[in-house]
Amino acid sequence: MAPAQHPAPRRTICFCARGGFKPPTKVAFDRSKTNLEKAVQIDPEFAMAWVRLGWNQVVAAYSGWTDSPTAAWDKAIAYANHALGD
Repeated sequence: MAPAQHPAPRRTICFCARGGFKPPTKVAFDRSKTNLEKAVQIDPEFAMAWVRLGWNQVVAAYSGWTDSPTAAWDKAIAYANHALGD
């Protein structure tokens, strides 16, 4: 597997997504999710971004920020599995 072409931007985006989720509001959640999706577009094998996307889905399910908590849990599991290379 070839190394990522843009490691700095993916890390920066992922870091911003982590910090952008404070305070835990729906607006911050949406911003964080968008940034994490950008990070995995840059590098689909960036495990930490997939982990954080999964965590966002868990938060969405618990916070009522999704129309389908069950679908959010399914996404969280899928993202975690992707991060593990499954």
